[in-house]
Amino acid sequence: MKLVLLRRISGKTILALSVFFIIFSALLFSFKEEVLLASSPPQIQNVRVVEVDENSALVQWETDKEADSLINYGLDRHYGIVRDPGSEKVEHSLLLDDLLSGTTYHFRVVSRDKDGNQSISSNYRFTTEGESEIVDIDTPPVDRVEQIIEHIEEIDELLEIEEAIRERIREISDDLVIIGTPVVEVGEDHAIVRWATNRSSISSVEFARENEFNENDPVYSRSQSGDGTESLEHEVFLEGLTPATTYHFRAIARDNAGVEVRSEDHTFTTDAPTPQVRNFELVYIGEDSATFEWNTTFPAESLIEFEHLGTGERGTKGSPTLSSGHSVHLTDLEFGESYRAKAIAIGEDGGTSESNYIEFETVIDTDPPVVSNVSTESTLFPGAEARVQTIVSWRTNKLAICRFNYQEGLAPGTDQFDLDPRDSSFMTNHVQVVVDFRPATVYQFWFVCVDRFGNEGVSEKFVVFTPQQEKNIIDIIIENFEDTFGWIENIFN
Repeated sequence: MKLVLLRRISGKTILALSVFFIIFSALLFSFKEEVLLASSPPQIQNVRVVEVDENSALVQWETDKEADSLINYGLDRHYGIVRDPGSEKVEHSLLLDDLLSGTTYHFRVVSRDKDGNQSISSNYRFTTEGESEIVDIDTPPVDRVEQIIEHIEEIDELLEIEEAIRERIREISDDLVIIGTPVVEVGEDHAIVRWATNRSSISSVEFARENEFNENDPVYSRSQSGDGTESLEHEVFLEGLTPATTYHFRAIARDNAGVEVRSEDHTFTTDAPTPQVRNFELVYIGEDSATFEWNTTFPAESLIEFEHLGTGERGTKGSPTLSSGHSVHLTDLEFGESYRAKAIAIGEDGGTSESNYIEFETVIDTDPPVVSNVSTESTLFPGAEARVQTIVSWRTNKLAICRFNYQEGLAPGTDQFDLDPRDSSFMTNHVQVVVDFRPATVYQFWFVCVDRFGNEGVSEKFVVFTPQQEKNIIDIIIENFEDTFGWIENIFN
């Protein structure tokens, strides 16, 4: 590529170059490649640029099923769009025109089938033929430099430009100067602050939580020093920070002559904690379905990613609701086939964690449902005729419908009763509301549960003692009187 030589370099131009250098350095620190994958493709393959001239390029690709055609493209990864909406083709071709000559363009291709399933390719690039268009002299200096280095592909050349800018800043600066804005790399409980100075100096950072900081009277409650050596490049590690919290900070540089300079006040926010998957287990397996349960260290979205081990076909199922307890039931699996599945937790800020895989095989289920986690809660409603309401909850290890059975007292041979299920759907979490119990009475109860394959299981028996009605003040006085003077009745008897 051809660089445009600037005939005269003014002070403002140098300042503009300095600002751009800092922006460019920040981009180098945070650069990473993204691979965009559609969750449910058509599969994009064989992307190629088949014709390129000074002002146009013809891009072609293929998909494994019929889909439409779209290209995002531009001078960087902030893409523009050209599209052919027709979705009845597997071979795609789009012409990009009105391009600049001698210019590198980035692009990615996108195809979506008639059902709305979309796939996005990785980033590609091409360079148009001809000489690079000369930047207008009226273009602002920073914009001119941006357009020049946009065409540089070699890292070594960019590093040479970086060093040249640094050297020029040192030449025209008499005072110790923090160059540009400090760059911050954050984690959940730490942050790394980086910046550069025009002369070698030692570094430190002072900082404070936003809720402790007064912008009208700025006081930083904490400080952290660097490694104590003089350098042009500075890095300070701040530890012991609180997740999802905003901090104010300023960078400090001091040279060997005792000259000290402080940056302006800046802020950063630590990452929210990433939810961790705990107790991931397979709680039910059937001939065409499976149920998984797990919990997370704090509320998160739930997702199961599963794979057919024979065909390699993959799928996902989950819920966008934030919760600490998760349960996902996979359906439409193939009988007698092997699968594997893992749980994925997604936090509010997008941070994710995942479990190890569990492998399983779909089988014919002959095991009856098993009852666990039984609890009761009784409430007495006083009145002329006291009433008791008892709420019973329990879990089954698989989807089932359960009938609630009970009898009064513990002796065998007592009349037994059953209640229709509160909800006739197959489920693992069950609740029954009982209003037939009498106060101050012992009852036995048990469950008869049937899964959707007809397997029936009877639980063990459980006992509940209903509350008794509290006595009013008159009843208490009479009882006390009888206890005190009951000996009189004994004399007459």
